Amino acid sequence: MSKNRLHILSSGSKGNAVVVESGDELLLIDQGLSLKCFTGRCAAAGIDPARIVGILITHEHVDHINGVPLTARKLGLPVYAAPAVVAYFQDFGRYEFETRELTPQKPAKIGRFTVEPFPVMHDARDPYGFTVTLPNGERLTLVTDTGIVTQRIFAQIAVSEYLIIEANHDPDMLYRNPRYPADLKQRIRGASGHLSNQQCLEALEKLPHDKLKKVIFAHLSEENNSPELVRHSAKECFGRSAFTGESFIAPQQGPLSIPLD
Repeated sequence: MSKNRLHILSSGSKGNAVVVESGDELLLIDQGLSLKCFTGRCAAAGIDPARIVGILITHEHVDHINGVPLTARKLGLPVYAAPAVVAYFQDFGRYEFETRELTPQKPAKIGRFTVEPFPVMHDARDPYGFTVTLPNGERLTLVTDTGIVTQRIFAQIAVSEYLIIEANHDPDMLYRNPRYPADLKQRIRGASGHLSNQQCLEALEKLPHDKLKKVIFAHLSEENNSPELVRHSAKECFGRSAFTGESFIAPQQGPLSIPLD
């Protein structure tokens, strides 16, 4: 069994939780699930939450932090986030838990992991993506909840062996969706919204593929996208590029466990 593994417990608007495993330590990125659901999916993935050494927070939207206060309190875990998000958490009076500030200028050592936060474009308080360096020197980058791929984001994913990247919506499906009002559609496709399939794949086509081993398409909209559509578009994209690695779809109802080797 690989010493390094990735576990997608949930990815999407109903909750997000990603676990990076290395040896006997786990690093949790976001926790938008109830504690009961979270522990159940950890059990299904074969991982023990007691091995978690910290929680990283991308931003404060509820689908990313719903379970953070209780999880951090119950497990006695520090929560790492941008200063603006740390300030937001200080308004939580029900559960007390330790918070630590992260800034893009200063990578943090958390257990076996080195974490480098970087800014993304989303309608939240100082939202981050993360590049996690494993003990063997390989990098995993997570970038979801961003409306565009900035030069900084591209620089982070270009040096990574493993990539979790948002493929939130198909523009045509979003445009035709009668249940979404015009202002919500504009928010989703705006510069501080969510990446479309096309935006995601355009970024991937530009990557130097000598490093990239595995791509995980994440945060798919259940109403404005489909795994089949992403797979088809990705197959066409990879046919035009030099990428010879593996690709996966992150499930809303996880877990999905992937060896990082």
